[in-house]
Amino acid sequence: MVHQLYNHRIFTDKYIDEGTIKLLSEEDFFPIHLSHILCDMAGLVKKRLGKLSLTKSGEQTLKDDAALYQTLLKAYCEKFNWSYTTYDEEQVGQYGWATVLCQLLTFGDEERSAEDYARAYLADFPQMIQAFPDNEYFPPERRFLRLFPNAVFRQVLRFFRLGGSAG
Repeated sequence: MVHQLYNHRIFTDKYIDEGTIKLLSEEDFFPIHLSHILCDMAGLVKKRLGKLSLTKSGEQTLKDDAALYQTLLKAYCEKFNWSYTTYDEEQVGQYGWATVLCQLLTFGDEERSAEDYARAYLADFPQMIQAFPDNEYFPPERRFLRLFPNAVFRQVLRFFRLGGSAG
């Protein structure tokens, strides 16, 4: 089943395409693995007797692309712990995630750096800086500005195809 999903080529990986990495399970290709997690969190799938199947809700949602997209985005933003994909303890961007989407809608036609979005987010949520311990080599604001683009642009927005390649 993993090969069937990968063959839709919604997301690709050059190492899988070149044969450097063998696609043996969903863990070998993160977008498929993440999709499984989100479908489970959203109640779209269930596992019974070791087999994965769609729930009644999943069957209905699958008939409507917009509803499926919205359901998965909501599960990602409201239930999924973003630290799982960013490997950072701080939940940069997850708190107030809708603010970033509003910023993209407002400024999306203008070319802006990820740092511009990060600074605007930090202006809206100044308390986020408290999550970062202070040290003389890597001040909290600098660490935040480094983590924000990865958490928001390289992970969430890329997976859901929202926004360009701000960086």
